Amino acid sequence: MDIPSIISEITSTKQGNAPKYDEGHVILTLLAIKKSQPIGRISLMRDVGLKEASMKTLIKRLKEAGLVETDKIGGTTLTEKGDMILREMETLVSYRPSVLSSIKWNAYGILVKGGNSLLNQRGILELRDLIIRQGAERVLIATFLNGRIELPPKTDEIAMGNLIQEIREAFPEAKDDDLALFITPPDLRLALKISLKVLPNVQHAS
Repeated sequence: MDIPSIISEITSTKQGNAPKYDEGHVILTLLAIKKSQPIGRISLMRDVGLKEASMKTLIKRLKEAGLVETDKIGGTTLTEKGDMILREMETLVSYRPSVLSSIKWNAYGILVKGGNSLLNQRGILELRDLIIRQGAERVLIATFLNGRIELPPKTDEIAMGNLIQEIREAFPEAKDDDLALFITPPDLRLALKISLKVLPNVQHAS
């Protein structure tokens, strides 16, 4: 399933009107629905941080894409397709709040499974610029290779102090060829948005 393309269609400008939500809001909404379904629009507005007009538009487009079903009394629920998107994303990325005390960061960590191909394809500077353009203030990129954690372009483990261990503890499930991105501010919506921006490159490279 081409998740980024499906989400891009939901966030696209139609009839000259650009929606006041982004890709991160879309996945955040699907997660909120899955957690509390059936869920009403007011609760979704609170959980996702969107105003009523934007949430109405988003629910309408999610319904058009076949990702949700709505009931005026019961609220909104995920369809099998909507649930499948979330399940597939879980196989591609992990994300969680992460504290990197050694550099004094309260961050959000994103583990991209098989994401090391991104560095070969785009390079460290281009990848960092891509993430910053999505709204991140700072980004730390770490790769898992041959049982080691490296911070490209060069890693000096002695100089890094506890940082390498903190990265390992943030994602103990990481395997060789995975890529970890740590961003500030620690915002789940932003982490989801960045995940969707990098996934097409990972899938293409693989």
